[in-house]
Amino acid sequence: YQRRVRGPPTMSSDIVEGSIQDEGLTLLSETNWEIADKGGNIYFLNEDQLGTYDYESAMHKIHTEKKVLGQIRATAIAGNDISSSVFYTIGVSTITAGQYSPISMAIVIFVFYIFRKIYAEVVTALPVNGGSYNALLNTTSKGMAAIVAGLSMLSYLTTAVVSANFAAGYLNPILHGAIDPNTVLFWGTIIILGFVCFLNLIGLSESANVATAMFFIHISILTILSAVCIVHLFTHGAQTLRDNWYNWKNEYNIPKAIYFGYCTALLGCSGFETSANYVEEQKENVYPKTLRNMWFTIAIFNPLLSLMAICILPISQIVDPDQNYQVLYNMALVSLNSHYWLSYAISIDAVIVLTGAVLTSYVGILGLVRTMAQDRVLPSFFSG
Repeated sequence: YQRRVRGPPTMSSDIVEGSIQDEGLTLLSETNWEIADKGGNIYFLNEDQLGTYDYESAMHKIHTEKKVLGQIRATAIAGNDISSSVFYTIGVSTITAGQYSPISMAIVIFVFYIFRKIYAEVVTALPVNGGSYNALLNTTSKGMAAIVAGLSMLSYLTTAVVSANFAAGYLNPILHGAIDPNTVLFWGTIIILGFVCFLNLIGLSESANVATAMFFIHISILTILSAVCIVHLFTHGAQTLRDNWYNWKNEYNIPKAIYFGYCTALLGCSGFETSANYVEEQKENVYPKTLRNMWFTIAIFNPLLSLMAICILPISQIVDPDQNYQVLYNMALVSLNSHYWLSYAISIDAVIVLTGAVLTSYVGILGLVRTMAQDRVLPSFFSG
């Protein structure tokens, strides 16, 4: 047989040749066994770890030891990344789409619905960390996979910078002008990026339990915000929506406005691919459920809050450069008649969750670089 090695990076070749015995095991030495599963993954165990020469028992032992993330925790790690997009996609998509931004958001949700079906099929067929890079590496060539990996890194970097920038922007309402807002935006972004980089250097990555707690708090705050916005709409009427819809003059015609709004919203809703980067740590049949859960999260909140934004705030305020960084904060402030408790909760949640999205981006880049180094697409120096 010939199988691609996903084991020790010290192997001298990407391909190991040998023969699979009837039990599904290959004897590498007197004390070490190589086990190949159906996904082409190669595992190395000694006899103490194996305990039996039975293939099914050995594979059960491997998956029991390695796959520890259930549906909730696996969803939370990637869900924090993609659900944090609501803090900035509403503002940036309204700049280009204007009053048609909810339509642009709805198109993004439809595209993601189709995309999750395809991604689930590809990754479950080859359940190895690496996402789209690994899928293309096993179906096309290293060159094509490297191009996709480069685009993935660019996406991660964009997410990290935008998330850090908007996290700094949501600090401004809390500081009440004690520091110049532009100074907070500039230096806050740099400090957040540097702080998360430091966390990665000292070896601190994401904790599944912490991510789960953050995710549920974040979803709870978005649910409360959605509820108070709907109540405000029913009690105060839709005059703001009518003014925005009929009076706002968009610089593009309707098809262009919707298309450009779709592009900015799609760029913001990154994180859908994140779950594929730790699929090996997920329990069996969990990965498709994480995609489903993340899709439902953005399908509910992104279009809804985009619509509520133009129902409650004038578009001129949403697109204002000084206010674009705190759209959800202003929505809560107006909905609760200048009571600040929810606005402050949103600001704190935004800083925490967006900083977590930066951490996710760093972890994604590092994991991708290590995988590429082990596959000799990058120098072996990066595999350490």
